[in-house]
Parts: sequence; structure tokens; C-alpha cells
Amino acid sequence: MPKNKIAPNNASKEIELKEKVFKWNFEKSVAKIRPKVEKWKTLTLEIAQELYLARENLNGRIGQRKDPLADNYIEFTWADYCEAIGVSKRIANDWLKVFIPSERSETGVAYLMTPEEIKAINAERQKEETDAREARIAKFLKTGKRGEDWTNADDRELNARLAVKRAKEVASLWRDNKLKVEPRRDFFAEIMNHGEDLKKFSLKTPAQNAMQLKVFDSIDSYLHSFDSMNERLTAAYNLSVKLKDIVNYYAELDIQNAEANGEE
Repeated sequence: MPKNKIAPNNASKEIELKEKVFKWNFEKSVAKIRPKVEKWKTLTLEIAQELYLARENLNGRIGQRKDPLADNYIEFTWADYCEAIGVSKRIANDWLKVFIPSERSETGVAYLMTPEEIKAINAERQKEETDAREARIAKFLKTGKRGEDWTNADDRELNARLAVKRAKEVASLWRDNKLKVEPRRDFFAEIMNHGEDLKKFSLKTPAQNAMQLKVFDSIDSYLHSFDSMNERLTAAYNLSVKLKDIVNYYAELDIQNAEANGEE
């Protein structure tokens, strides 16, 4: 089927369209469209009702589709029905999300939910999911075990929280200790002066080498995110300053620990 295309600009047709817009009348339009809208609402409800019955019936069938001669062979599915009536299964399912059958309606009448009702239901469902996730995570933090109802979303939320907690702990430790440790030498500068010798050697463990490559990739992605050369240079400078502070801090800390333990 060819895709819809906007017709090339045609002066006479453009004038005709503007004339129609200019002559449009509120009262006449309401009188013309309102009955159609009412009919459309009724028709939409009828369609939703039939879609609901079809889906419940077809999805409720138990059997298989491989052997057509078997007694439990399923001839038609919900997807088959949607294809037969000319609508995608996704769209049909979206329509049914707002449909309430008469058997589940407080008034005993089937209806389509309003946007406000849908919003309220989604908010309630979201709160229930959040409360349930909080309970599962709290149980894990207490017992160290994931329950059978644990989800991938729970893992993502837990990892995010642990990362934030760890970042705060590191920041607090760095802030508190930095006041107590003042490097006596610029170890970072000394490392850079001997960089040609140091870069020939890999780190002690495969894990450290892998971590080093991961850090390099992260720095590369970070610097690549800047469109401006000046911003990229500023970011690189900030990284070097932070790296220098960290290297000097831990070097001085190691020296102080060695002196405290009587090591040379």
C-alpha cells in the first residue's frame, strides 16, 4: 500500500482550502458533527465489547497449533482475529485497556474509561508496584536473599541505591581524610616524569588491567560528549587536577601508614 503523501503546493487548491477555513461556522459544525460523535462513541463501545469477548474466548483456549488433526488443536488465536478484522493486536489491546465490561462495572453498564480515570488507575498501580518493590528491597537488605518474586527492575533499583550510597561514603571519607593528610611531595608529577618507563608495564592482575581499560573507555566517552573543544579541554584539566589530588593523597597516606608501622 502506497504511503500517504502531501500533494505538491498548488496555489488554487491552497486558496480553496483557506476559503473553506474562512467560511467555517461554529453552530453548523456542532450540528453536523455532534450526532456523528455520539454514534462514534456508541460504535466504539460496541467494538470494544466485541474485542473483549473475542480476546477472553481465544486467549482462554487450551491446546496446540502444530497438529490440526488433534482434538486439542486451536484453529484461531487472538492474533488471528485481530488480523482478520484489520487491526493490529497492539492497538486492540490498547483499546481494551480503557474498556470496563458491564460485569465489572459498579453501575452494571459497560463503558470506556475517561483520561482522568485512566490516570488515577495508573497512579494507583504505580504506587502498588513501588510499595511492593520497596518491601522486596527492604527484605533483601535485611536478609541478603532475593525472594521468588524478585524482578530485574528490583535489581536495577537496588544497584542504583547501592551506587549512590557508596558514592556518598567515598565522598564523605575523602572529605574527612583530606583535612588530615597533606602530601609532602607531588607524587603525580614524579609519575608523569617517569611515564615512559611506567607505561611499559601492565598492572599486577587481569582484573586491574580490565578495570584500567574500563576507566580509559569511560574517560574517552566523557570527553567525547563535549562538542566544544574549550569545554573538552576544561574537562580534561579538571580530570588531571582531581587525579593529581587523589594520587598525592593516597601516596602520602601510604607513607604515613608505613611510618606508623615502622616500615622504611
